Amino acid sequence: GYNNKRCCRHEMTVKFKDLDGFDFIVYPRSFDAGYCKGRCPPLYNPAHHHALLQSLLWKEDRKRVPKPCCAPSKLNQLMVVYFDEKQPTQLQVSYWHNITVEECACS
Repeated sequence: GYNNKRCCRHEMTVKFKDLDGFDFIVYPRSFDAGYCKGRCPPLYNPAHHHALLQSLLWKEDRKRVPKPCCAPSKLNQLMVVYFDEKQPTQLQVSYWHNITVEECACS
């Protein structure tokens, strides 16, 4: 079943028109921001050495530390085109950093 899936990236479409306060954005109208979900069994896809240690400790004593969680391990930027507040006829381009999930890992 779905709940048995290991940690991985899933699609999450964001439509700016559906979000309050984002009606100034001209492009993109929507984008796939992604999200991370899934199980993190011991030693599965650790994000870093710390996660590996935590996984090993959790395996030995489940009361001592929590199991690593599925979380973004690589994020990307999104180019956004919008109307300038001060000059409403001018378009501006901006890059929003760390807004789209590219990869997930156990952390």
